[in-house]
Amino acid sequence: MRAAAEPVILVHGGAGRAFGRRKDDPPRREALREALLAASSALSSGGGPIAAAARAVEVLEDVPLLNAGRG
Repeated sequence: MRAAAEPVILVHGGAGRAFGRRKDDPPRREALREALLAASSALSSGGGPIAAAARAVEVLEDVPLLNAGRG
C-alpha cells in the first residue's frame, strides 16, 4: 500500500526579469513566501488544490513588483 503523498506548492512570480540580483529581490521573495503561506493555509483548512492555487494567485496579483496574472 502506498503512503499518501504530501502536497508540494510551487509559485512563480512571472517572467521577463534580467539576470542578476536587484535591490527589490527581498520584497519579491517575501511576496512569493506570502503566496506559499496563503496556499498552504487554504490546503490545511480543508480547501483542495484549486482553492490553494486560487489563493496563491490572488496574493501574487496584488504585488506590483511581480507580473504574475497580468496580460
